[in-house]
Amino acid sequence: KGDIILINSFHLENGVKKMRELSLQKSGFTLVTTTQNRKDEKKVSKPKENLSMQLELASWLKSKRIKGDTFDCFSTSVEEDDLNVPTRYIYKGKKNIQAQGVNLLLHEVDQETHGALFYSLLENNGRLYYGRMGKIIEYRLESNDVAKKLDDSLVDLIQISAVTLDKKLGDPVKVKSLKLSFVGEDAFDVPQSHRQIISKGKDGSLVMEIKRDFVLKTSVPLLLDEKKRSLAPSISSPSDNAKVVGLAIKIVGEASSDFEKASRLVKWIFANLEKTMAKNSDNALDVLDKKAGDCTEHTLLFVTLARALGIPAREVGGIAYMAGEKSPKMGWHAWAEFHDGKQWITADPTWNQILVDGTHIKFSEGSSDLKWLNILGGLTLKVIDFQKD
Repeated sequence: KGDIILINSFHLENGVKKMRELSLQKSGFTLVTTTQNRKDEKKVSKPKENLSMQLELASWLKSKRIKGDTFDCFSTSVEEDDLNVPTRYIYKGKKNIQAQGVNLLLHEVDQETHGALFYSLLENNGRLYYGRMGKIIEYRLESNDVAKKLDDSLVDLIQISAVTLDKKLGDPVKVKSLKLSFVGEDAFDVPQSHRQIISKGKDGSLVMEIKRDFVLKTSVPLLLDEKKRSLAPSISSPSDNAKVVGLAIKIVGEASSDFEKASRLVKWIFANLEKTMAKNSDNALDVLDKKAGDCTEHTLLFVTLARALGIPAREVGGIAYMAGEKSPKMGWHAWAEFHDGKQWITADPTWNQILVDGTHIKFSEGSSDLKWLNILGGLTLKVIDFQKD
């Protein structure tokens, strides 16, 4: 079948090296991650991707296909908690293009992974010729010389992906509630909760009513499976690590309630992590080594420390109001939710908030929920009303 028995991955960012090796040992597959400060080893499941699967995809593409046909397979990622990533190819049709004077017949498909749809043009052998994620990220097959001819000007992904508003909201911390009309170029299911209600407007657009988070009068307990999933240690969130557990216990001190424990975690992370976009980490231990990161690192560390204390927690993502901008904008942002036995409560350690303000709009729940990528660059919001302190 052409099973995978070895993967070597090398990553270099801002002078910091990270190497990963997935290999088959006598006891099964082992993933070893090596950084400048540490070497971590973890037993993982067998990769489901193999050469036969790639050949089957090529055969599927070349056979007679109609719009809507699907092909299910797996890809392998040594950077995710579950290295077996389910992928579905959804056939859309054939497309002829001219490239350097040659006529190419390509297959137009959507690749669906973790809810994200990656529009693709594939060659007969399944090789990617062109791809698009959302409305602003493109992948192109180019020669080495062409690919290295980069523009002189730098691209600020935060700015080009930000969602423009038609009204300024001022200090987001003071926003109690926000009512918006929502228009997306693609269908998208927005999560709902006690603080985020979605309804249909008269013109067919979606209307979102967002409130500053609050404590419910009635309890909404977690289902057993959801609780187990929200407490489980993982490659990115090693909540069973002795260093992590010890630090979590030290931070919360004598706090008795989960709410007070979470509040102390938020304050500690906010005070002890440098705010920077230049020190990315995909593991909470790396975050602790660097003591720095953006909203994803702050959130990852909170989730890991909370789970180490036995508090169910998860990463959530969406947009929030960007204070200090010349024109009003909502930027893509990550924060956390923890369950205190009664309800999900929001916590934003990047902005030092427990019970987040009324501009935090949630689009995803959990680190593997990537549906929000489908509306990246294709979202229009209009302010209907907002209330402040």
